[in-house]
Amino acid sequence: MKMKKISAISILLGLLLLAGKPTGAPLAQSQSAPVEGLTYLHPTSEVISESTSKNTVTALASEELDTVVQTYCQPCHNDVMLTGNMSLQGFSVDDPVERAETVEKMIVKLRAGMMPPPGMPRPSPDTLLTLVTTLEEAMDQNYADSPNPGIRAFPRLNRAEYAAMVEDLLALEVDAADWLPLDTKSNNFDNFGDAQALSPTLLD
Repeated sequence: MKMKKISAISILLGLLLLAGKPTGAPLAQSQSAPVEGLTYLHPTSEVISESTSKNTVTALASEELDTVVQTYCQPCHNDVMLTGNMSLQGFSVDDPVERAETVEKMIVKLRAGMMPPPGMPRPSPDTLLTLVTTLEEAMDQNYADSPNPGIRAFPRLNRAEYAAMVEDLLALEVDAADWLPLDTKSNNFDNFGDAQALSPTLLD
């Protein structure tokens, strides 16, 4: 009787072991094998190499970049066609600061991928990246060498501000119209400092 029980238990354990093996193998395979047609969130080596190449600037001489501009930009942006009210004739990548406003427009368009426009011949992405990066570095270096924050006009108080200031400081109510000229409005606002220029006659 005991032998029968031992045999039955052995057979049962064997069946359980056999039943467990087929289910474990496909499970391990399904975890490691990619499923065709699905997009995975983790980056593959191809994506990493592609993103790395986008951030890698190819070294090109300014003469080569000038050729790129002449080949792909000047056919539309010249003194005759003036597409976009811009001409790049005589433009040199080696000295972009002379045409800073034009260069800033070029950088915006190149960074946005808008130039050259769709359907027109265009250089390789690496070449475009080198061009825009070279222009950016030249402009940044020029600003670092000679920063120009612009001119800030010395503003005056408008009438309402003047009356409020006198009341706060001296506890007096005054009519600012007796002391100040009409307020100059900018976009229908009278509190823009740049619009309220201080005339030398007000300093007398």
